[in-house]
Amino acid sequence: MYPISDRFQEALRKPQTLVTVVTVTPPGDDSREIPITAGSVSVADGTSPRRTSTLTLTSTPAQFDSLITPGANVKITHGIDFGGASELVPMFSGGLVDGSQSFGDGTVSCTLADDGAWLARTNFLSPYSPPPTMRRVDVIRAIVLDSKPNTLVVDISTDTGKVGNVVWDTDRVAAIKDLCRDGGTVARFDGDGTFTIRDAPSTTDQSVWTIAAGDGGTMKAATRKRTQDRMYNTVVVRPSASDGSQFWTQQIAQVTDPTHPRHPSKVGVIPYTWASPTIATGPEALAAAFRLLDRVLGTTETLSIGAVANPALDGGDVIRAITPKINTQPAVIFQHFIDSLSFDLLTGDMTAATRSQEEFDG
Repeated sequence: MYPISDRFQEALRKPQTLVTVVTVTPPGDDSREIPITAGSVSVADGTSPRRTSTLTLTSTPAQFDSLITPGANVKITHGIDFGGASELVPMFSGGLVDGSQSFGDGTVSCTLADDGAWLARTNFLSPYSPPPTMRRVDVIRAIVLDSKPNTLVVDISTDTGKVGNVVWDTDRVAAIKDLCRDGGTVARFDGDGTFTIRDAPSTTDQSVWTIAAGDGGTMKAATRKRTQDRMYNTVVVRPSASDGSQFWTQQIAQVTDPTHPRHPSKVGVIPYTWASPTIATGPEALAAAFRLLDRVLGTTETLSIGAVANPALDGGDVIRAITPKINTQPAVIFQHFIDSLSFDLLTGDMTAATRSQEEFDG
């Protein structure tokens, strides 16, 4: 969660005056503010791009031209007006995906995406093989800066592993995902445009925000859902290098507590398999297997929440949700990851989808 003041946090639980500022900066030009008549920002964790925005505005032809200039950067900040002094949260930094302008009333409708879209379209020109002694986090940094040189890349992770002998095809985003999976990290563009590498979260982490029903709460609606798919209880990590440089055999982490609801005696062996391109030793692979096991365990329960928006929240944040009582049943407390968010910039409403475990492809 982006840091906000105590005053801001308290104000979110009461009616407030909202402020949204949208600025456009064409390459080599000055920033200019553009007023909007409607808009939203959405966050989908684990995707690239992660942050997208839709805006409706009435602009002059010059403003529209600046918006559609290739390479123009759009920033959106949103927050609360405390009576002449505003506290704003950076919610979006990126560029135009598409835009249209009506010649009748000048209304502009546009869709924007963060710089994950830039990474996705600026693929390597040839297969990429970094020096084997480079750290994984430094390779991620190099991949990003090679694509977008002026990006601020910040590493706050604990991963110190080296990349080894590996070759990726032309997909930058796929290479970053591989490096993050092996290193137990997540890497993404934040709301201010910074590219941050951090340790992957766990639902055992301290929650950053509580969404509760009732007086002083921000929850408006909540629905729970539980499915029986992706009930992993075993993680298999295998070497994937084809040149024989990974001299270790596959490592397995599995639920061993017979009282655990996912123990193989209850549901069978349900493996999640990861072919690692960069892990160098068996112990490192086993540690990665247990780290992945921790992330895929838990229930497969999800929540859909409607609430007063907290614009400082981000995908991947761990939150606590406290539901209203149902008849005589007590409130239920959930500790979940945020999977996706959508903010209405004008009304201050927020919808969120959360889950009780990490989701992986496959």
